Amino acid sequence: MTGSLTLWQPKSSKGAAPMSVESVRTILATLQARYGNKFADLWRGVPPASLEAVWSEDLAGFTVAEIKRGLDACKHRDWPPTLPEFINLCRPAMDMERVFLEAQEGIRARDRGQPYKWTHPALYWAAVDFGASDLMRMTWREARHRWQLCMDKQGRRDTWPAIPAPPAGYLPPPEPKQAPAAVREQLRGLLQQMPRAPRKTTPAEMTNRVQQYQASNP
Repeated sequence: MTGSLTLWQPKSSKGAAPMSVESVRTILATLQARYGNKFADLWRGVPPASLEAVWSEDLAGFTVAEIKRGLDACKHRDWPPTLPEFINLCRPAMDMERVFLEAQEGIRARDRGQPYKWTHPALYWAAVDFGASDLMRMTWREARHRWQLCMDKQGRRDTWPAIPAPPAGYLPPPEPKQAPAAVREQLRGLLQQMPRAPRKTTPAEMTNRVQQYQASNP
């Protein structure tokens, strides 16, 4: 499942340096080329220097991969995005139910002593905050509010500790053992001594008995 999830991203880029003006100009030029007059009309009346400054500040900390994701998403839009829309295209909202199911899958693998490739450490630490026992027994409907709180807590962090290796020493459940021969023989003897339930009379046998009785007692 982990391969199908968008990498988890923090909600903010607190402390990150503004994006370079040259990079912002490249983004705006790409959108201008893609949308033409629609893009120009969207920002008509806004001084280019102000536009570049705001985009530079709000895109602080965004990676090249994220910007590419946003620009690629614009290929399927008829209208150019506003800056907030472009940010959401670069960092799409997380599907909380899917990452909850991933956390269940990861904890299940961990309980078996198996390694697991988590999409992001935040998911593991959210699972720790939630509690492994509750995580495994609760449905998404039951857990969604509490899970959201755990994820929000992780989203406010700038860094996350490394995920520890699963505990060693996991052993599969033992195979059922056969009883010793002497015990099996003793059980067989007890079964033979038990009284057997009387065999039930079939309807045909009952009819035959009634006929025999009537014949011997005219």
